[in-house]
Amino acid sequence: MAILISEVLDNFLAKRNVKKKYKAKSFWASSAGTCFRKRYFQRTNQEKSDPFPKTTLRKFYVGDTFHEIIQNLIKEKAKYFDIEKRVEDKNISGYVDLLARFNGETTLYEVKSVSDFYFKYLEKMKWGANFFHICQALTYYWLLKDKPDSMRIVYVGTSTLKIKEIIVPMTKKSLKWIKDDWTKCIGYYKDKKLPPKTEDTNQCKYCTYAKYCNSLKGVNKL
Repeated sequence: MAILISEVLDNFLAKRNVKKKYKAKSFWASSAGTCFRKRYFQRTNQEKSDPFPKTTLRKFYVGDTFHEIIQNLIKEKAKYFDIEKRVEDKNISGYVDLLARFNGETTLYEVKSVSDFYFKYLEKMKWGANFFHICQALTYYWLLKDKPDSMRIVYVGTSTLKIKEIIVPMTKKSLKWIKDDWTKCIGYYKDKKLPPKTEDTNQCKYCTYAKYCNSLKGVNKL
């Protein structure tokens, strides 16, 4: 009997996902701007009540592949490059997709693989980019000792390789906002105080802690 390729792939991705699991010793920079309670659960290593479905693990794997394509292309052109650079302080850590220098200026690139349909949503978003992706880039800027001259979020369509680059607003206001956001988030953890649930119910729909969160006393269910 022939084997099912889908089963082989899903088993591979399941094992790959297990290998990636580890106990968090800091907050994840990639969670910047998201629900305080979700970040609190991540930091305290709360078991996920809603693990990622198989289809999502497949999307993550495809995303990693597109990251490598973009990184390799930039690497050939840049005078200087740094791939998956780890940035951290005593509370937050993460990996910058790519830092590259062209004509004496350093640019931080955060690559996001998306469906081609997602580009329609980007046009409706402020700054033309996902708010949380901007928060992630601003967090990297805050953590980096050697600050980049500019930052870009690069959206790559997985079907047609359509690309859209968004310049991240590096203003005093935006940098102050991200610093205040993290300060408040870290404060909940240090005080061992469960943060309030976000009012943005769209985040709850895709949260890997949704069932657990809704089971807590005093929490409104969706």
